[in-house]
Amino acid sequence: MKVRSPKSEFRRSFAAFVAVVIAVSVQAATNSATNDEFVLRPPYQEMPPTYWEQHGNAVILLSVLGVIVLGLLVCFLLRPRTKMLVPVEVQVRSELESLRQRPEDGRVLSAVSRGVQRYFAAAFDMPSGELTTAEFSRFAYADEKIGKELASTTEAFLRRCDEMKFAPGVPTELKAVDKAFGLIAQADARKQQSLAAATSKS
Repeated sequence: MKVRSPKSEFRRSFAAFVAVVIAVSVQAATNSATNDEFVLRPPYQEMPPTYWEQHGNAVILLSVLGVIVLGLLVCFLLRPRTKMLVPVEVQVRSELESLRQRPEDGRVLSAVSRGVQRYFAAAFDMPSGELTTAEFSRFAYADEKIGKELASTTEAFLRRCDEMKFAPGVPTELKAVDKAFGLIAQADARKQQSLAAATSKS
């Protein structure tokens, strides 16, 4: 049987004590670290509302208004333009007046002839378009509202214009614009007489 010496027993007891101290220290350190993890930190400041939360309604309202304004603008720009219709009689008078100061060459005489024909066509519902003097005269003589006298005077004027157009170099003293206005005045008078006669019959 082996007898333990007091020194050996002391060493064993000391070693056991040291082991217990180390174990307790490790446990304490572990508990301390674990407790630190669960320490509550100071709370954050309250988060401010977002831009959408603050201005969402205003953004929606402005967007709707913008779409409406844009739609109205597009409709305004694409709307059909209403053209002011100028009566043929007014157009012819204006065109003839613009020819008054120009020399009576072939172009001016052609323009005057066309103007007279257009005026008569609009005033007496005659066929419109480019008509020769013979064609125009035939329709004028057949229209009772114009009358034989005015039809004859107009035919003579148009034929004189034709002669002067195809006679280059010959000085003209026709005063075509003035005579055209005279024929227009006679046409207006005949038109008023026809309307008065039709009114009295009805």
